[in-house]
Amino acid sequence: MKVLKAFLAIMMVSIALLAGSVSAKQPTPGEPIGGGPGDIVTPQGYFDPNFLYLEQGSNSIKDNGNRTITIGVSTWATQTVQVIGATIFFDRWNGSSWVELNAVPLYQNNLKYFYADATFTATSGYYYRARTVHWVSHNGVYEQGVRVTPAILCS
Repeated sequence: MKVLKAFLAIMMVSIALLAGSVSAKQPTPGEPIGGGPGDIVTPQGYFDPNFLYLEQGSNSIKDNGNRTITIGVSTWATQTVQVIGATIFFDRWNGSSWVELNAVPLYQNNLKYFYADATFTATSGYYYRARTVHWVSHNGVYEQGVRVTPAILCS
């Protein structure tokens, strides 16, 4: 019993120490414009498991090194659908919130799987992300799900 109590006490102290050491990143002098959302904004999204036709969606973000960023999207359905696509919302961190810079709808007809990408101009020293809305339309049913990329710093 004493061993169990000692183990629990050590675990509680360890957890308390870890909790105290985790904090949001604070901007420091010389840090790139826009602060640092990269380690406080994680990829996220939602797709309803009860959808009839929309299976899933994914995205990717890549700094091309020439002040452009490419966003790739994939959307897949449970079967061939009348229209399948994704809308890419390209956002920049202004130091306190995300600002939408551009929105590009991409789609095709009569497919089960859809892939496309779009390239956006970016400014060095800013953080960018993409919010992607993946959707299908089939037999009068419209379904959509959302994904958000991690933030990246434009070089």
